[in-house]
Amino acid sequence: MSYSTSTFIVSDGLNIYLHKWLPENENPTKLLFLVHGSVEHARRYDGFARILNEQGFVVIAPDHRGHGLTAKESGVFSHFGDKNGFLRAVQDLEEILDYIKTEYPTLPRGVFGHSLGSFLTRKLISVRGDEFKTAIISGTSWGNIIELKGLIFLVGIWSLFTNKNVQNQSFSNFYWGGLNAKIKNRKGKLDFLNRDENEVKKYEEDELCGINITMEFGVMMGRSILMLRKPEIYINTPKDLNIYLASGTDDPLSNKGKDITIIAGKYRKAGVKNVTVKLYPGARHEIIHEINKEEVINDMGDWLTQHLDDSSTQHFPSSHEQQKIAIH
Repeated sequence: MSYSTSTFIVSDGLNIYLHKWLPENENPTKLLFLVHGSVEHARRYDGFARILNEQGFVVIAPDHRGHGLTAKESGVFSHFGDKNGFLRAVQDLEEILDYIKTEYPTLPRGVFGHSLGSFLTRKLISVRGDEFKTAIISGTSWGNIIELKGLIFLVGIWSLFTNKNVQNQSFSNFYWGGLNAKIKNRKGKLDFLNRDENEVKKYEEDELCGINITMEFGVMMGRSILMLRKPEIYINTPKDLNIYLASGTDDPLSNKGKDITIIAGKYRKAGVKNVTVKLYPGARHEIIHEINKEEVINDMGDWLTQHLDDSSTQHFPSSHEQQKIAIH
């Protein structure tokens, strides 16, 4: 395989870094658009991408605004924007998708989104789902409405005393501590990530992971979950899109996997024909870094190959058919 990075300038002028993994013969037969989670970066998915390379995938993954190499260059970390940052990040994905289509116009495409990346992906497939044959949604959330509205209220009060658009260590500790507190017999501050202590240590030692978030970024994640509860998210998702929802049964963000079942039900009720649910007993939030990651990745790879290698033809909408994000 070969790995490379490049940059892509999105419409507001930000330089976004793209990571690409190509099969050894550099002649891919299918494509995965990978959307990483919050306070991490795309290179963390190197092992996952290399395994998919062996199955003929080219994997392309951006470092979101405020993350990874994109943030290292811009100097803005753990922040999507002062206003409407979530929709701006979805628009970034749309623009990158258009760019990918010019490079690989005929390859059948899938999208993978984890955690915050799963929120972005769920919104993306509601407006551009016809661009994909498959979507993997990992470690997502339906959310607790009391907790979400409480978070928004708290930030409203807190921001009276400090700038909500700058990194805030106290808020970060509060935010991630709330998730970690839901893990029994925890040993550290990030046990909610997964059970593999070596993987957690690698995360802690990674200079581009775990960087303090802004309060606006935290409340943006809460508001995005509320947005994703709206019926149009599911109604507008193409009925023939193959969707795979996966989580660990000890993942606090997905309410121990219960939210996965709720979201799957919403897609099915909206008429999406093929919705698969996979729950891994005892696994926590980052299932592709878990102690059973080989099982998880093999399951995902097999499912992707099954649905991207079939004989059906993928529909590629023309520009006038595409429903794009509008930012207000």
